[in-house]
Amino acid sequence: MRRNYPELHITLTAESNKRRTRIKMNDVRRYFRYWAKVDREDLNQYHLLPFHALDVAAVGWVLLEPNKRLCKDLSKKLGVSTVWLRNFFVFCLALHDIGKFARAFQGLKSGLPHFLVKANPRMPYTERHDTLGFWLWNGHLGTQVESSLSENGQWIRSIGL
Repeated sequence: MRRNYPELHITLTAESNKRRTRIKMNDVRRYFRYWAKVDREDLNQYHLLPFHALDVAAVGWVLLEPNKRLCKDLSKKLGVSTVWLRNFFVFCLALHDIGKFARAFQGLKSGLPHFLVKANPRMPYTERHDTLGFWLWNGHLGTQVESSLSENGQWIRSIGL
C-alpha cells in the first residue's frame, strides 16, 4: 500500500520487502507523529491519530444527515435542531480519542517507525486513553472551548445554540 500526503512532504511506503521510510523529524508536523491504531503483526501498518479522528467524524457527519430519521428522532428527543445535533456530535466524535495523544498511550507499542512519538519509560500507561482524554477535557480543553464560545457569539449561533 502506498500513501502520499503532499501537505506533509512525505511518502509512506509499505511494500513487503521495502520497509525503509526516510523522513526527517522536522518535516512532519507534531500531531502527525501520533498513531491511533497499529497492526498487531506489522508495525509499519498504522493509522495516524489525526486521520483517525477525522475518519470517525466523517462517518458521524454522514450518519447524522439532518434529513435522516435517526437525526430527526435524536434531535426531537434532545430538544435541539438537527443541524445543531449534527455539528455538536461530529465535534465530539473528532475528539473521541484525544487521550491517545498522551505519551503514556503512545508508549504501548515499541518498534514503530522512527518518526512516530517514542515511549517514555517514566510515563507508564496506568489509565485508559478515554480516561486520559476526559481528564484533559475537564482540566484544560473544556474551559478553553467554553471561553471561545462565549467570546464568539457568531459561532455559537451557527450551531443553533
